[in-house]
Amino acid sequence: LIEIASALRKQPQLEELYLGYNNIGRDGCVALGSMLNGLRSLNLYNLDLEHNVIDDEGLCALVAGLKNCHNLMSLSLSGNELI
Repeated sequence: LIEIASALRKQPQLEELYLGYNNIGRDGCVALGSMLNGLRSLNLYNLDLEHNVIDDEGLCALVAGLKNCHNLMSLSLSGNELI
């Protein structure tokens, strides 16, 4: 996911991101959170991270990056039984 997060930095116009069922776990959440935190004008309004083995630490890293997602309307975390 680190490569995907890096590529997403070049796509601030992205509105929807579906990464469900990809087993991104803690490391993926850290990478995604870092990428989101580095963007200042993001149009993301839907983020789907269902069934990705996300734990509490991964969620904290993700939430830190979501502070710049002012347009976010939907965040799906269902199926992540560790949170």
